[in-house]
Amino acid sequence: MASTLEQKLAAIGAARRKKVESRTHELIEEEKSLRELRQERRLTQKAMADQIGIRQDGISKIEKRGDLRISTLRGFA
Repeated sequence: MASTLEQKLAAIGAARRKKVESRTHELIEEEKSLRELRQERRLTQKAMADQIGIRQDGISKIEKRGDLRISTLRGFA
């Protein structure tokens, strides 16, 4: 019988669950930060794309990806 996410979380205990929730929050913040950094610099996606030599839709895809890799960012640095 398959178990639900709630059952799995209950089985790992409160301390481990807090670590999982904390790491989840960190990952969500990291993903948001790419868009936020661009916006803080008052750059449009087009302007940022021009600066790093890609198309605007590339910036859009990067900002939307849930699995962005550091190697992707290094390629633009």
